[in-house]
Formats: sequence, C-alpha cells, structure tokens
Amino acid sequence: MIPLHKDLFFATGRTTRLRFCIAFVILALSVWLQGIAISTIGAESLTGFYVGLFWLCLNLYVAYVVYVCRLHDMNISAGLFFATLFMTLFVVAITIWVGGLNGYFEEIMANPKIADDPEANKALVEDYQAELAENVWWARWVNLIPLGALTLFCALMPGKPESNRYGDAPRGQV
Repeated sequence: MIPLHKDLFFATGRTTRLRFCIAFVILALSVWLQGIAISTIGAESLTGFYVGLFWLCLNLYVAYVVYVCRLHDMNISAGLFFATLFMTLFVVAITIWVGGLNGYFEEIMANPKIADDPEANKALVEDYQAELAENVWWARWVNLIPLGALTLFCALMPGKPESNRYGDAPRGQV
C-alpha cells in the first residue's frame, strides 16, 4: 500500500517519479475541487472566503511537500521550488499589467479626480475588469509556464540512486 499521507504532508526525505506523479494528480484534483467548492459556496460570502483561504493554504503546503521531496530525490534544494513560485507570481503580475492594468493607471494619472469620485472610479474598475476578462484566455496559459516546466522536470528527471544529504534512496517504493 502506498503511504500517500507521507507524500502529501511530510516534507522530509525523498520520493520517486511515480509517487510524485500520483501526488501531483491528487494535488491537481484538490485545486480543481477547491474551485468547485468556492463557486458553489460563493466567493462573496465570508464562509466562502474562509474556506477558500484555508484550502489555498493547504494546497500551497501540499505543493511545497510534493515538489520538495521530488527535488530532494534529485539532490536539489527547495530553492528551485521557491524560485519557480516567485517566477510564477512575476509572470502573473506581468499578465495583469499587460491585460489592462496599465490603461487603468494611465486613466488615473491623466485625471486624478477619478480616484475621489466613487461612480467614476467604479466605472473605470469595471472597464479594467472587462479588458482583463478579454485577455484571460491567454493569461491563464502563460501563467502556468513556470509551474509546468518544474512539473515536467520533476516528472521526467531520474533521482540519484545513492544516498544524499536528504536521505536514503527511495528503493523498492512504489
């Protein structure tokens, strides 16, 4: 029997490619179920906010455990996971900026009184959100490039067969 709790909740030791792939599928299902739960509960409600926040934190922790144990099997530190996480956040920031945020700030800078007028500010925010929604089809996929590259790297690269600074080789484990 596969001890999945170790692959999902304990960031010590090493894990094989197969166990990484199984844990990754479970993580992807959890992220998918989080989206369904939030849309069902309603993101506007306080309950939906807290459920979403808790589930997001849980998914981030599980992602940390899944990737770090696999990187440790290849004798690579967790720094690569954090670098990928920051690169993903950087790509998200760029896609938000290109997706229309620059137009929002240009309008505010051209007419600073909009910030003081609630109706005008609301209309400007709605215009920005509409422009961003038009660009979401490509932004979703661009944002996944760093994480996709790390996932392929972890799924395809073999681990070190000998013991390393992160523990013994995970021999004979499924």
